Amino acid sequence: MLKLKSFLVFIFYLGVSSLLLYPIFMSHGNIIGGDWGFPLTKIQIDQSFKGSFYTWGGVGAIFGARQTIFTTIFYQAIIKFLSLIGLTDAYTKILLLLLFTLAGFSMYLLAKYLKLPEIISLLAGVLYITTPIFFNYVIMGWTFVLMAMGFLPLATIGFIRAVKEKSLPYAIATGILYAFAV
Repeated sequence: MLKLKSFLVFIFYLGVSSLLLYPIFMSHGNIIGGDWGFPLTKIQIDQSFKGSFYTWGGVGAIFGARQTIFTTIFYQAIIKFLSLIGLTDAYTKILLLLLFTLAGFSMYLLAKYLKLPEIISLLAGVLYITTPIFFNYVIMGWTFVLMAMGFLPLATIGFIRAVKEKSLPYAIATGILYAFAV
């Protein structure tokens, strides 16, 4: 029953996010600018995906530049998968929808973890994704900030549990969550 409830809540946030982002979905073309500068063609997508497996890249200096983290593998894998199923033109919009849904759902989970009533927990997620900062970052195209904001409530749960239970696995899980977000 709990899994069904969680699934329905996730669908609820997917619907709310779809309504909020409807004008963006109906606009023509791909989202570009800011850190939305994703690869657009199949060759660019393949090259970005391959490059995410290396600690050094060919951009930025004569001998290449150090890539700061390996977490781009996760992000590039999503883009690669969406391109394989033919959604090359829409993947930034789909990713934006998923980031909003993640943020709302994870805030709901944090509110439930803090033992707030169901309606307050649902509203917490909706209010979180309707704050001006979310839309400002959409306009600027800063998806990585949106990803960090989406993972923040989950990381907060992990941090609280790590401290309360003195649990190393929760501390590590929180660090991994934020590594993906950063």
